[in-house]
Amino acid sequence: MEGDVEAFRILFDRFYSPVVRFATAMLHDAVFAEDVVQEVFYDVYMHRDRIREDTPISGYMFTICRNKIADIFRREGSRMKYQELSEETYEVPYESLIDAADLEVIVRGCVDAMPEQRRRVWRMSKEENRTSAEIAGILSISRRTVEKHIELAMKEIRKCIREYLNFFVFFV
Repeated sequence: MEGDVEAFRILFDRFYSPVVRFATAMLHDAVFAEDVVQEVFYDVYMHRDRIREDTPISGYMFTICRNKIADIFRREGSRMKYQELSEETYEVPYESLIDAADLEVIVRGCVDAMPEQRRRVWRMSKEENRTSAEIAGILSISRRTVEKHIELAMKEIRKCIREYLNFFVFFV
């Protein structure tokens, strides 16, 4: 049980701020957003035994938060709430909805969810700054295969970011 508490503390320290920013951007109420995020972390802790080890936790946290907010909007009358949000946020540039910390969490979660070989190629390329030729030699695959993995990884990352931002567009 003590390991669960320590793991939860690490999870909380890592994700609390990005998830609060996400909820605040959606709800336009920082205090209410913090309440929602506390519910998110409560649910995660209470159902921690249901979380599979291979689940990308960053995506999981944002998904739970998004679902809680969607439930709130449904309860409060979705059409009216969506309309109010649309009027309030129309001028907000999308770049302000995502900051570097959020982007890092989204990309990390997306990369963690990739097939193993693609994840390895991506990390060797972007985190270890290896060339395609070096990666090909280390993994005993062709240079073209390495480039294809990087291309597919970029598509997946763009998709993850687009899905994250589309959640805002849905409510804007």
